[in-house]
Amino acid sequence: MKVTNLHVETVDVREYLYGLGVAFLISINLVISEVLKKIANLKINHRLYYYRDNNGNEVDLIIDRGSKQIGIEIKAGQTYKSDFLKGLDFWRNLDEQQHDQSILLYAGSIEQKLGQHQVLNWAEYVL
Repeated sequence: MKVTNLHVETVDVREYLYGLGVAFLISINLVISEVLKKIANLKINHRLYYYRDNNGNEVDLIIDRGSKQIGIEIKAGQTYKSDFLKGLDFWRNLDEQQHDQSILLYAGSIEQKLGQHQVLNWAEYVL
């Protein structure tokens, strides 16, 4: 068999994964594993967990530092939407004294502070 027409295409892996709809699973697992790795390498005894209640309010990752907590919401979308902060807003209102930081990690490139939340690119945050 002879191949006469060979087409080589450069694929942006990130775009390819978004197209498959698995970007969210990969991004959330990558972020959590990288945070866990950083905590282990620094030999810090922080606990990691997530928050979800019976009404569907949730935060993807809570880093419990003892007296303070950091809430992290992870989204695969490249365009910021205000509802991305819904879970973090709810969580922060549960106990303002204990919740130190709230961070939204998403696939977009615009990083900013929105109220009490930091909005960051998830790849920049973990890599």
